[in-house]
Amino acid sequence: MSLRWKIVVLLAVLAAAATVAIGVTSYRSTSNELESTIDRSLSEAARRMTEHGDEPLPDFAVEIHSRDGGTDRLPTFEQVLVQVIDTNGTVLWAPESGELPVGESDLAVAGSAEPGAEAHHEIDLDGVSYRVLTVKYGSGAVILARSLSESEEVTSQILRSTLVAVIVVTIVTLVLGWLMARQMTRRLERLTSVAATVAATGRLDVAVPV
Repeated sequence: MSLRWKIVVLLAVLAAAATVAIGVTSYRSTSNELESTIDRSLSEAARRMTEHGDEPLPDFAVEIHSRDGGTDRLPTFEQVLVQVIDTNGTVLWAPESGELPVGESDLAVAGSAEPGAEAHHEIDLDGVSYRVLTVKYGSGAVILARSLSESEEVTSQILRSTLVAVIVVTIVTLVLGWLMARQMTRRLERLTSVAATVAATGRLDVAVPV
């Protein structure tokens, strides 16, 4: 590989690496911020749930199941699914869209003796990822879930934009790098040509460029 092409390739690699680094940093910071936002919304929903009432779950379950009688006491949330379970994992209240899966971490929180016990995890429902917060509630636990589809779309857009940026920057750098490298190596090529002429002919009166 000639010196000119080495310079071009080096510039292109450096530009692509810098673009990738910026994209990865943006992806991670945005992903962390979106996850924190979702966790805060789940924590706020959990706070409203735990402040809603402090009756034991068995008694509370009787009342919330009598929805037809107009005694529904659960608060509603626009983007958060709510499910109440007892210590055995039996679902006492489920979202209208269907029951959420009850995992080991949910059972651990429901059976915990600590009032502030909680656990974060993620689940998959019909191909959609959900961020879940399970908190101790009465004699059981409440499971709160929020879809990650919006945040995943944002992070996917960042990845696509980063890929496009890497391709564009690499192409532009190759063009500009070739022009720069040609300018940088032009005099060196002339000097090399003169040296080759001297070596081939033995003449010392060949004009040497400055």
